[in-house]
Amino acid sequence: MTESPTVAAALAPVDAVILDLDGVVTDTAELRAAAWKELFDGVLQDPRLPAGTRRDPFTADDYRDHVAGRTWEGAVAAFLGSRGGAVPDGSPTDRSGAWTAFGLAARQSELFEKLLSNNPVRAFPGTADLLGRLKAGRIPVVLATSARNAGALLGAAGLEDVFDHVIDGQTALDRDVGGKPAPRCRWKRRAGSRSRPPGPWSSRTQPPGWKPGGAAASGLSLA
Repeated sequence: MTESPTVAAALAPVDAVILDLDGVVTDTAELRAAAWKELFDGVLQDPRLPAGTRRDPFTADDYRDHVAGRTWEGAVAAFLGSRGGAVPDGSPTDRSGAWTAFGLAARQSELFEKLLSNNPVRAFPGTADLLGRLKAGRIPVVLATSARNAGALLGAAGLEDVFDHVIDGQTALDRDVGGKPAPRCRWKRRAGSRSRPPGPWSSRTQPPGWKPGGAAASGLSLA
């Protein structure tokens, strides 16, 4: 009986696999989107926004166009800018709820954690199986996510020791790695994994036209 090919053989010449977290590794994408919606629907009613700000509720299209793939503070700036509003950038030390991009981003994280308290983190079985096969094929696996609590989420899902490298939102902040649409985001994340170009294989929830494995470096991309 012929032995099934390994993942290494099936994906060669892949040097590393880069996965997103929410909606790819863990079943948390809907909770993340709900946290952003709760944040922005409240912010849009705040009188501190300019009079001309469009205040209709945050939508799934808004999440796709202005939040997905961006750093948290970048998402705040991008979404409010799309509605004609703005807040100061602030700094990473801003308290949760402060009227700054960093403060509102921190508030989103609190709302997400609250939602998680009633919805235990679950890894997708298919992804967990793929991770096991990749490890068996000795292919380095990297988690690249804008979430700043990636370690805690992986631990809750029982995947704390699966990834060779975890590049999360805090790492991106520390290393000054921009989110979408900056192509250097994925390149720096690849550099952090010590994988050699070319040929990463990346998977993430992605809006039309955004290729996480494309502008940063050539390779195979899975939406």
